[in-house]
Amino acid sequence: MRITDRIIEIPNYLKDGGSYNDVVIFTRMSMRRNVSDYYFPNKMTDDEREEFRKNITEYLENKKLFPVHYKLKDLSFEERGILVERFILNERLEAKPQDAFLMLNNEIDSGLILNYEDHLIFFNLFPGLEVNQNFENLVSSFYIISKEFKICIDEQFGYLTSSPFYTGTGIILEAFLHLPGISITNRFKEIVFDATEKGFIIYPYFEEKGSASGSIFVIRNKFTLKYSEEEIMEYFKKFVENIIMIEYRERKYIMENAKKEIEDRIWRAYGVLMFAKLLMFDEFLNLFSAFKLGLNYGIIKDANIDFINKMIIFTQKRHLKYIDMRNNLTEDEKRALIVQANIGGKNV
Repeated sequence: MRITDRIIEIPNYLKDGGSYNDVVIFTRMSMRRNVSDYYFPNKMTDDEREEFRKNITEYLENKKLFPVHYKLKDLSFEERGILVERFILNERLEAKPQDAFLMLNNEIDSGLILNYEDHLIFFNLFPGLEVNQNFENLVSSFYIISKEFKICIDEQFGYLTSSPFYTGTGIILEAFLHLPGISITNRFKEIVFDATEKGFIIYPYFEEKGSASGSIFVIRNKFTLKYSEEEIMEYFKKFVENIIMIEYRERKYIMENAKKEIEDRIWRAYGVLMFAKLLMFDEFLNLFSAFKLGLNYGIIKDANIDFINKMIIFTQKRHLKYIDMRNNLTEDEKRALIVQANIGGKNV
């Protein structure tokens, strides 16, 4: 299957559902493991990496796990870019895929990266904050591999990885949040300070000239050592829920104290999205933020979370290139037409 074959499908993790879906866009969980019989990938020879890849893929094929396979350097830069825009790969792998190998499930929301910084990087993307349920899905794949391959683990330090940053549980949780209330009331610096104190990182996912385009932020854990998987997940969930409660309070505050200004911002965004002939991506993200806030307030009633969330990926550069539209259109023209078609219910 080519990357572009299912480009217009809405990923499961961006569909309506999951807890706190008016704030949580989706959550990404990853887990790093290494196999004892091999050096870390950066120390392996080409032949050793190929042998490892072959052993893992053949074993998983027999188990009917992760049937969609891609050798990343065989994909074009634009195809790797699509996977970045879908939050499956990071930009480092887009630019320098080296010998990394990607395995995906049929829904393209869960998978495994081989021969990157560590031998095995399992990942799962899902709506809401249901981390415990999705951790079970992640671990089930790991258990299948651990029955055949000896995993690097130390009694004192836990699972060993190529970087001490991931040693311990090897678990990284990332919640992608829409935080317009906190952005409008300028509480972001306070939130960053609190996150740092408690062992988390929070940063804008889309940043333009030092500001958070679309008020989309990522919260991720910094620690994987010393605590169990269950403790990390519980601590992460409680911290994110605290941020969500702050966001709810800020949304209530601005509606009570600046109702006309907020309604004006929402309807102006709606008007531009509906009738603009050109939309730059950064401009779209900020309009999207106001539009989604209007939907959350109940001011806008003729759209749904599916539309809002899928536009985050469908309006990005690589997706626009491959979506079937008139080739004589510019990127900004395509973006405007796609947004208007979806607001109007045509569902391009």
